[in-house]
Amino acid sequence: RESEGTLFVAYRNRHGTGSFLAAVDASSGMKSWQTDMQPNHHLREFWLTTDAVAWRSRDELGLVLSDRSDGSVTSRFPLSASRIQPVGADRLLVLSPAGQIALADAATGRQIWTHPHTGMRLENTIDARGAYVTLAAFEGESWRLKVLDIETGKLSADTDLQGIWLKQFLADGANAYFVFKDPSPPNRFIASAYQLSTGKR
Repeated sequence: RESEGTLFVAYRNRHGTGSFLAAVDASSGMKSWQTDMQPNHHLREFWLTTDAVAWRSRDELGLVLSDRSDGSVTSRFPLSASRIQPVGADRLLVLSPAGQIALADAATGRQIWTHPHTGMRLENTIDARGAYVTLAAFEGESWRLKVLDIETGKLSADTDLQGIWLKQFLADGANAYFVFKDPSPPNRFIASAYQLSTGKR
């Protein structure tokens, strides 16, 4: 992954017993820095912010931030990170299997807010842009649209979507769009859109 003349790469050692994260000068091919080896850890994903590189640690599957200039660790978030999504230049949305969504400030190492997500299926799409964090959660016997204020994490809308088989979920910062498969014959698909500001269709 290239940014401002530097290539950031994650790779395993030749024996396959550990992983590194490294920065390489794109013009010269010289390695600028690399992290200590993470034994028995396959480092698959990392995320770039303005000043840091974010990656999952081996020990706690938490979030580690390394300085982009020298690779030194600047912050650690003790959150088990099942999924991470960048929000703007310096913030990261962290989803954990322990029942939390958290917004982390990558520039200061501060956790801005946390919100429970009981009943949410982590494999489903979550969107964060503009003023909202938008997610679909399966609770009881139906899907729900949940909208959080991106600055505070407070729940601003919680709407029953009255659908069982969610096939597609998209959001654009103003609206959320859903496609459900109708379980009753004949098989058909139903599309609907909801305003994020109100949660109304």
